[in-house]
Amino acid sequence: MASSRGHDLVAEWVRVDRVEGQQVWIEGGGPAGGLIYRYVNAPASGEQGRRRWQLVRVPQYEHFSLQQDARALPWDGYTGGVLALDVRRKVTLNGHRLSVAGAGFRGGPALSLLGALGRPTDWRYPAPTVEDRQAGYGHHASKGEGLAGTPALLLGADKGYPGGDMGARCAGQRRRWREWPGFVPPAVGQRRRRR
Repeated sequence: MASSRGHDLVAEWVRVDRVEGQQVWIEGGGPAGGLIYRYVNAPASGEQGRRRWQLVRVPQYEHFSLQQDARALPWDGYTGGVLALDVRRKVTLNGHRLSVAGAGFRGGPALSLLGALGRPTDWRYPAPTVEDRQAGYGHHASKGEGLAGTPALLLGADKGYPGGDMGARCAGQRRRWREWPGFVPPAVGQRRRRR
């Protein structure tokens, strides 16, 4: 199982004992053999972006030999984006590949906007309405999907990221890149060397 809790990705291994309709009985590592974490599917609100979890089937093998390329199903906002195998001893690729390329979170939707009047402090704002998009009114680009949520334009909904889907810094980005520990700015005129 995997989920976005707040802005952190959590996952845990469980064994499915049985499935009856919409109910799944599991054996997990939590209290009384249950779950360790609490999982919630919830729409976006003014305080938090959209939350999703998915139950991922992970086949178990003693030995695994790949006979053709294997690729994850793309994330569609509800399922996909994961390729997982549990192999106890040996994996043989036979010249083939396991790939999740392009199968994860979706990028921000492309919009053709003509610009809008704004202030220098307008660095984050909600997605343009349908009427604004038809008129080409708006500025900045839409954020992509991530652990903090999903932009409204990908959902076809009225709420996406708290504080807005357009512009800089989404709700899950707590610091600017220059504030990350260990960041050392390059010296003036310093060029990156290729290895």
